[in-house]
Amino acid sequence: MYPSDEELIAGCHQGDTASFDQLFERYRSRVFTFVWRYVRDRETAEDIFQETFVRVFARAGTYRKRAKVSTWIYTIAANLCRDELRRRRRRPLVSLDGPLPGDEPGQVWMQIVSAPDAPTDSPRQAAQDAEHRTALWRAVDGLPSELRVTLELQALHGLKYREVAEVLGIPLGTVQSRIHNAIKLLRKAFRDEAVIA
Repeated sequence: MYPSDEELIAGCHQGDTASFDQLFERYRSRVFTFVWRYVRDRETAEDIFQETFVRVFARAGTYRKRAKVSTWIYTIAANLCRDELRRRRRRPLVSLDGPLPGDEPGQVWMQIVSAPDAPTDSPRQAAQDAEHRTALWRAVDGLPSELRVTLELQALHGLKYREVAEVLGIPLGTVQSRIHNAIKLLRKAFRDEAVIA
């Protein structure tokens, strides 16, 4: 039987590196994807990702059971991302070595919105499905940052609305409004591209 997140955090608080390793393995992919999609720069995302888990281990004793461990970890990551974006506004940062196509952690999003085991009727249908996924990906990337991040926390990372509100430090109503607006913009983008009726 696998230990719960709460048991692993308690182990981290006791200095148990094996507990930390298990927690890290459990969340590393999701947290890195979240951070990378938030800051849109691979090198910065790697730094924030590492700092997130340094803080998880160092501050395990500050975890309170009022929120899920995953929400607590995402909150640490989101705060670091916001701090970095504020620093960027003060001094613009230009990345000369952005991610290569196909190297984006956000490919997870495409896996979620596609039906990987669904049989296709023909190569033409498979091509159309791929085109639809690409259009969705482009539309999601085109959303304003606050809408995109909110939607991805809910749809990609599976957080409940109240957990998204806690991670981003915004009211529940704002989460609902942002997701509603994001979906509305995605539908418009699809209509404009004539992907759906």
